[in-house]
Amino acid sequence: MLAAVLAGCAPHEMTASEATEAANAEVNRMFPRFDRSSRTIRTDEDDGHWRVTYASADDLNSGGPVIVRVDKRTRRAAVVQSPQ
Repeated sequence: MLAAVLAGCAPHEMTASEATEAANAEVNRMFPRFDRSSRTIRTDEDDGHWRVTYASADDLNSGGPVIVRVDKRTRRAAVVQSPQ
């Protein structure tokens, strides 16, 4: 029983789904009118971080996709590229 309790307390590595949730929250905070429904959202691992990309066909004309970097350890999200 002690092993089960201790196993539950161990930190788990951030999943792609959790990184996408954190990125969505940061995009909502920074760009309240940002429409994610027309964009492809891709989450990739990048050396201790997750890289969440919000891409659309219009990106070629608007300056590129929105990219959010999420630190796996601290779980902090930050917009690193935005055409807006």
